[in-house]
Amino acid sequence: MGGIIGVIVNNNVVEQSREFAKGQIDANLNLIYQDFRSIEVSVKTLSGQFAELTDVEKAKNDPNYLKEFKTTYAPMLKQIGEELGITRSIYMYFNVEKFNQEVDLWYFDDGSGFVMQDSFGMEYYEDYNAWYNLPIDDGVSMWTFPYVSETGTAISSYIAPVVKDGEI
Repeated sequence: MGGIIGVIVNNNVVEQSREFAKGQIDANLNLIYQDFRSIEVSVKTLSGQFAELTDVEKAKNDPNYLKEFKTTYAPMLKQIGEELGITRSIYMYFNVEKFNQEVDLWYFDDGSGFVMQDSFGMEYYEDYNAWYNLPIDDGVSMWTFPYVSETGTAISSYIAPVVKDGEI
């Protein structure tokens, strides 16, 4: 009798443990999904805001316009990155081919807060970089394939093109 009861109890405990573990996994996946969704919504909202703020024709014709744009709106980008609380990096790059110059706003949280990072340099854009080129070429938002950053941590980025008057 004891053996039969032991088997029944063991089967019930195993089944309950599986159900509990599945519930925990589902709950954690839901939290992760919410974080990813929050990033997507924030990036698309930010993309729309920067589209409204950018005068594309002036940017094409006045090389100083984008430099002034960077100076004016960099603090806003930094503040958004800090307020989100779900990312260690936030950035916006202007299409180097369209504007014939490199103008970027890139902040990285180095542990002491978001700090403006140096530009890559125009030669960086001579090579194909999926994170940069795909949103421009295809006009779509995307998650990058996870990669190891310079700090040695695995990261992925969500990227959305900024579209204004049909131009990326």
